[in-house]
Amino acid sequence: MKNQEFHFALGDPGTAVATYIANGVESEFYLTNVCNPLGDMLCSIAQLLTNPSQIWEGSNTAAFTWYSEGDTYDWTLNVHSDDMMTIRTLQTSDFFGNEAIEIVNVKCHIDDFVGCVVSELDKFIKSIGLLNYQQQWQTAEFPLTYFLILKRHLIERGHWTPEYAGDSLNISTETQILMS
Repeated sequence: MKNQEFHFALGDPGTAVATYIANGVESEFYLTNVCNPLGDMLCSIAQLLTNPSQIWEGSNTAAFTWYSEGDTYDWTLNVHSDDMMTIRTLQTSDFFGNEAIEIVNVKCHIDDFVGCVVSELDKFIKSIGLLNYQQQWQTAEFPLTYFLILKRHLIERGHWTPEYAGDSLNISTETQILMS
């Protein structure tokens, strides 16, 4: 399923809006900096890619939670042995989680999901900059290491065309990967 999009924009200091669109269904997440939404998301995706237990166990699961003023968004990512991924997000509006509402439930190829996230964040961080991100978000740095792991994954699979030559990974090529 390549018809998915991910968007991320900073609002007032310490706030952001993330949007995930899949199969024409748009889900918006109004986030605060009481959590680290990009860091948690990218870390979870990187964990799925760097520890592909679905090869042996049939599936591989990672989960993370985003917080807003009054809601929590519990994401569960499950990669199957055929590299298909199930993405499920539950929204809970009360503190104890008694009334969870499913707002995302989609199955897609893992590289399609990684691609839509990395593509958006690539444009986002190049336009805002690492220092401005830190100043506006106020509590966490942009998760650069996880971002580079995901971008490198796409490059190795032929889903991203890098603007660098060579296989060695050092600060110079990592910077080139970031800028590609």
